[in-house]
Amino acid sequence: MITKRISIVAQMFCALSLITLSAPHAVPQPRPASGLRATCDLDCVVALDGKIAGRIQAGKEDFLPIATGEHMLAAATSDGDYWEQQVEAGDSSGPLISIPLQKVRSERVSLQSEITTLHKQVEEKRERLTAIRNEREGIVLAINIYADRYGKEMGLHDAREDRSGEMMASGNWTYLTSGTTMGQLAGTAEMLAGIREDMRAWKNQIAADAAKDRMHELEQALKDPLKKPRTPEQTSYLVVVREVINGHSSGRLITAPNQVDYRDEGQSTHLTCGDIRKVSGGNHLKIHLAGNGGGKSAKQVLDLQPKSKAERLLLLGDVYLACPKFTM
Repeated sequence: MITKRISIVAQMFCALSLITLSAPHAVPQPRPASGLRATCDLDCVVALDGKIAGRIQAGKEDFLPIATGEHMLAAATSDGDYWEQQVEAGDSSGPLISIPLQKVRSERVSLQSEITTLHKQVEEKRERLTAIRNEREGIVLAINIYADRYGKEMGLHDAREDRSGEMMASGNWTYLTSGTTMGQLAGTAEMLAGIREDMRAWKNQIAADAAKDRMHELEQALKDPLKKPRTPEQTSYLVVVREVINGHSSGRLITAPNQVDYRDEGQSTHLTCGDIRKVSGGNHLKIHLAGNGGGKSAKQVLDLQPKSKAERLLLLGDVYLACPKFTM
């Protein structure tokens, strides 16, 4: 049945270019006694019971001769619109059959529009899923690196804190029990070494706290990576961007492994760990440059304040994570 219908439709489409309404000098013929009257709202080819019966111009009426009784009337346009219906043929005064091909075309166009929209939605969802997968890969990579670093920093902190306590206690005991100046000097040196070790432990703790804070941010991002998209400066999830104040200018401190950058509207300083001589923190983050490291116009000391007081130690921790040598 389907094959037969396809064959009929193919014949009808071919007939669109072959059948003419009437020959130029055709002699009018008397209307047959039986058939059906039909009109179409678009130019179309019509068939009766699977046989091409003629072509009807849009808005025109035509009489299709056929024996009285039920017949299958079909119509098609050159754009592929198709309609069919069981009809009753009678005499020439019978009811007019209106073929609604404009409605068929509207339904087809609407369906095509829906399909196009669905394709677009599917493509958008595919792109979103790809973006989420790519972002999560980067997040997991950063979490693994921070987790390793965080664990090592905590281990160093605990070991150094224990060692500094032992060294200061031992030095204090040597100083108090020694009866000689040399012994007291040795005890003092041991206590100073303990203080230095305690300072290293404090630096390790700041780095560990910064890593812990960053890991918390990454854990939140892992749930919905596209909720808070990365900025153009965050080329990976190992890059941390914080708002800071440099004198009277507002800027950004950008840190990543072996990278410490400062940027504002009038200045851009790019530093590697080798360009930095030392760092210190407190109310201000001070980055002492080993040379000009960022250009001749760069200051020898970058003196930065966080816009949020809660981020004072985080600024120092970010630099420690970027350049672990300053925690040694």
